[in-house]
Amino acid sequence: MSYGLDSKNYPPKSRFTFILLSLFFNSLGLHLFYIGYAGGGVFTLLWNAATVYFALQGEQMVETVLWMYGIHWVVTLIGIISADTDARNMPLQ
Repeated sequence: MSYGLDSKNYPPKSRFTFILLSLFFNSLGLHLFYIGYAGGGVFTLLWNAATVYFALQGEQMVETVLWMYGIHWVVTLIGIISADTDARNMPLQ
């Protein structure tokens, strides 16, 4: 299904930029927005907003926050390793 977007008119996304965004701005989901996965970016924002919410609830939530943020980093690292294409199925260069 085409929405009038021709993938050949867009420059390829940089894998190096994707990795830098993943490492430094992953809590904002910028790395996912960069390669065209807006849904994943929104989910990352919501996930981290929930983590901050639980962190502000008190000391009893420390374990929950650590697990949530730990899961987020594991998923991010897997994404860095496995991401070969952007949302338009163009290879990262």
